[in-house]
Amino acid sequence: MFKNFLKIAWRNLAKYKLYSFLNISGLTIGILCAGFIFLFVTNELSYDNYHKAADRIYRLNFYGKIGDQLANTAQSPAPAGPELQRALPQIETMCRLKPNGRSVVKFDNVSFNEQNVLYADSTLFQVFNFPLLRGNPATALTMPGSVVISAATAKKYFGNSDPMGKTMQVDNDKLYIVSGVMKDIPVNTHFKCDLFLSMSSVEDSRVENWGSTNYQTYFVVKPGTDAAKLSKAATDLFVKKMTIVVKQYLNTSWDEFTKAGNYVKVEMFPVTKIHLYSELDDELAVNSNIKYVYIFSIVGLLILALACINFMNLATARAATRLKEVGVRKVSGALRFDLIRQFLGESLLLSFTAWLFAFVLLCFMLPALNQLSGKTFEIKDLLTMHFLLPSLALGFITGFAAGIYPALFLSAFAPIKVLKGSVAIRSKNTLRSGLVVFQFFITTVLLISSLIVYQQMQYIRNKNVGFNKEEVVAINDAYLLQDKFPVLKQKLLELPAVKSVTSANILPVGDERNTTSIIKGRNPSTENTVLVSNFWVDPDYVKAMGISIAAGRDFSKEITSDSSSVLINETLAQSFGYPGKPVVGQELSLPGEDAEHLRTFRIVGIMKDFHYNSLRDKIGPLAVFEGTSPLYVCVRFQTKDASSLIKNLQKVWNETVPAQPFSYNFLSEKFAQVYESETRIAQITDVFTAIAVMIACLGLLGLVTFVAQQRTKEIGIRKVLGASAMNITSLLAKDFIKLVLISIVLAFPVAYYFMHQWLQDFAYRINIEWWMFAVIAIAALVIAMLTLSFQAIKAAVANPVKSLRSE
Repeated sequence: MFKNFLKIAWRNLAKYKLYSFLNISGLTIGILCAGFIFLFVTNELSYDNYHKAADRIYRLNFYGKIGDQLANTAQSPAPAGPELQRALPQIETMCRLKPNGRSVVKFDNVSFNEQNVLYADSTLFQVFNFPLLRGNPATALTMPGSVVISAATAKKYFGNSDPMGKTMQVDNDKLYIVSGVMKDIPVNTHFKCDLFLSMSSVEDSRVENWGSTNYQTYFVVKPGTDAAKLSKAATDLFVKKMTIVVKQYLNTSWDEFTKAGNYVKVEMFPVTKIHLYSELDDELAVNSNIKYVYIFSIVGLLILALACINFMNLATARAATRLKEVGVRKVSGALRFDLIRQFLGESLLLSFTAWLFAFVLLCFMLPALNQLSGKTFEIKDLLTMHFLLPSLALGFITGFAAGIYPALFLSAFAPIKVLKGSVAIRSKNTLRSGLVVFQFFITTVLLISSLIVYQQMQYIRNKNVGFNKEEVVAINDAYLLQDKFPVLKQKLLELPAVKSVTSANILPVGDERNTTSIIKGRNPSTENTVLVSNFWVDPDYVKAMGISIAAGRDFSKEITSDSSSVLINETLAQSFGYPGKPVVGQELSLPGEDAEHLRTFRIVGIMKDFHYNSLRDKIGPLAVFEGTSPLYVCVRFQTKDASSLIKNLQKVWNETVPAQPFSYNFLSEKFAQVYESETRIAQITDVFTAIAVMIACLGLLGLVTFVAQQRTKEIGIRKVLGASAMNITSLLAKDFIKLVLISIVLAFPVAYYFMHQWLQDFAYRINIEWWMFAVIAIAALVIAMLTLSFQAIKAAVANPVKSLRSE
């Protein structure tokens, strides 16, 4: 019996080639999308789950408020970890990490720029499951000046030789002995690191300073610990310590501090949730967002649903061609269950064929899909049971879901009526119409979403950010210059293409922050304290970056007292009473060891607000100080030959600091990288939209084919009576256009709601305008008309004699 069913199924596939192609194509695309999204989602949900005590590892998050500014950071004070471990018995062990920033690492004559360098406590390997290939995990980071490196780093610096005991130079002046080699950290970890430097090498890690947050602190807690209660206990301890800090730095009691609306609290945050649920300042790496996991999952399922709907429509569209087969089988003794098995078996055969095609396509398209999603999947990831079994189950469920309705539909006809030819399959069917509405509803929502995402990204690219980010090269690792920055600057200015040169500790592109509290005047108090971002720059910075001065003046190299001067932005100036009250000439102070030791600066100018942070955030208060020890050299240029410019910059760099690696970025590219996740969302939305449109068109084509088949004789009669091809085309298309219009009306409020919610992530965003919906409505109608016209015109120009000859 099964062999018979299989043979008939293959014969039907071969006989109706177009039908088979459309069905297999739709299901292949649906399963391909769903399969990759399954791979993507499972990877996103797997972050940090591989640690042995993953469910008991927590990071200490710090939340504070001073005035109108929030300090929500993934970092905590240096003594917080050891103190909490001593005070709270629920904590088993603790480990702190401290970023070292960009580092230049050398061994012999080999030198590389390293971005993933962290200081770590000796308890690192008790908290995280990073197996060592060489060395003792209990002692590898105990001694000052020790370093544990990844296997990839060991290969890069030492080749096939043994790295143990060898000395590496970090940032020119620090020597570290290799005490361990660990396996490369898995990519599904919320931070990346190739070199762990011993925390005992950092003097600051042993200082009792609760007023500065520079450390990522992790705890392993005992089984059964209530994280909420532990967070409360940790906050209570913090309040005791911060009471002293507030008194010391602000000369204010804790009660006065909190009465002003300020607060400090900490939270034990699960390490397994950091990647998807944490968006704090000072994260060790850029995290993802759980809402995108939800969006991709829902869209993937909708794409698959569209493919199933397409299958149903095409199957019922050709039902008339199989009515006699149903009648003969029933007369021959076949039960309805047998027919359901046959038709459902054909559906499963189609879906399995589609699954094979989807799997092969996924293997070939993996590099492109990786680029689209930002992942690094390999073919071996597709060959694991964790992927194969769920994807096969997905193919089976798809085949069953797509085939159950056609199977029930076809097996329900009475054999006598079928063989007499008295069965008429209705061209108007509520379920089929509803499926078409659903298809174009989803398609329209995606079209609107794609347009709004595109408009927001265009807004970001084209918005005046308050400084000129174009034609600027940022040379990294400027600290390598030591005291040679003036020499480098003079040489660079001699290049014809270079217009200006400046330096800074931060680039104004939104992916770096340096925040501190400042005191208005010289009297520390809660009311006078403001949390601000701060830049340390050379005197040419404002001019070189194209920042406008709203009041006062810029830094001047001729005025020696400017080393104790400061520029502030309009947002910070408003807290001084600007524009109604004169601000230029007033003073602000940076906190010192206590309230009596302040470093005071005089305000010489007010800069117009510019977007030094991401457009997701409102412009905050900013103070720009004149200072040395830059991290970046910013070169403004004017040339179309960027490659020659870079060669000349590298030549000057090598002449100034020989044997130091040269690294650079274009400022406009750094700016674009800040919105990489949004750009990727836009690209994925475009792809999903195109797929949805294609599948919806296939479904519409199937339904109009069905209608044309059922109304063949009616069309023939109308043509004999004088109806034109345009009349016939309109007759067939009008009902479908009504369905498309209904789907558009239903899609508009849904699309508006979700896109309005998405735009709330941006402090600076576009408005959702009526014309966006009008454009998409027209586009959806045009797409539908083009799809309908293909089959409608074909039916309208057919010879009526052929359709009426049997009458």
